[in-house]
Amino acid sequence: MHISDTHGCHDQIEQRFGPIDADTDIIVHSGDFTNNGTPQELGAFEAWARSLKKRMPQIEIVAIAGNHCVYDGIRRYAQGSLQDPMCLLDGSYLQSHLPSVKLLGAAEGYMSRAGVRIWGAGWVPWWSAEHPGCQPSMDADKKSAKHCMYEQLALQGASEHYFDVVPENVDLLLTHCPPAGILDCLEGGEGSWGASEHLLAALMHPDKRPPKVVCWGHVHENRGVWSRVPQAQTHQWVGGCRYLHRGDGYSQPLFTHPPPPALRCQILSNAALLNHGGMDRAPGQITGRPHYFVGNRDAAGEWQWQVEQTTGPVFFAPVAN
Repeated sequence: MHISDTHGCHDQIEQRFGPIDADTDIIVHSGDFTNNGTPQELGAFEAWARSLKKRMPQIEIVAIAGNHCVYDGIRRYAQGSLQDPMCLLDGSYLQSHLPSVKLLGAAEGYMSRAGVRIWGAGWVPWWSAEHPGCQPSMDADKKSAKHCMYEQLALQGASEHYFDVVPENVDLLLTHCPPAGILDCLEGGEGSWGASEHLLAALMHPDKRPPKVVCWGHVHENRGVWSRVPQAQTHQWVGGCRYLHRGDGYSQPLFTHPPPPALRCQILSNAALLNHGGMDRAPGQITGRPHYFVGNRDAAGEWQWQVEQTTGPVFFAPVAN
């Protein structure tokens, strides 16, 4: 099950959509499970994860940081109470508050009990929300916390984005931001926001086999799924935006671009579950359903993935390659 951008409202998932499927083996959260990453907010997420595992002991919960998850850490670094920012990059600061969750850093792998290979490409503290994974965001101030953090970690060999170190043979890739041009349209327009050209380039690398499933959030109003399915001698992308805008009587899914025909992933998922309050003219609340994927091993022992259709409004239109 893939969820993202719950922003402290994770309890609302089951309140709105009923119990999480009892057969779920893995829940992956691709970031922004808090608003600011404070110890209190992390404690609330830990309590939610612990309650799920008490009810369903087989569940593994794997997460990465989003931009909102590191705000408090950046503040602590600026104030001098956090000396080594590496703990924000490798995920160890958040992990220390989340014993019931496997928190992956900016370049970290994890093998689930069922043998699913997961790779985390969590949020890097000096990224900007608008252009993640590009050049470091220094806020035009060389004395800013982000600038000092980048310089300090650069001496330790830190990379600008880490997307180029994602290994082959990954089943699930977790990254908070979208690859550029895919489920990243802002507020109903056709332009790209909050997405990474470096991530798209890594997924499209001609000499590397890409992850089978790529999971992200960040762009709330372009929540949706694309699934690559066989069609005659080729493949086609089926899917689109699942966000239903409820403002001004508009009741159609928002625009989204189809993925590039040459992209060889099986599923691309933006599961930002919290609504876009400004567009909906409503308080922040969970309005999106979790995305369920079903994995089965083929004759060669490789995981093959399909999107499990859920009840409720799903806006899918096939786009032929």
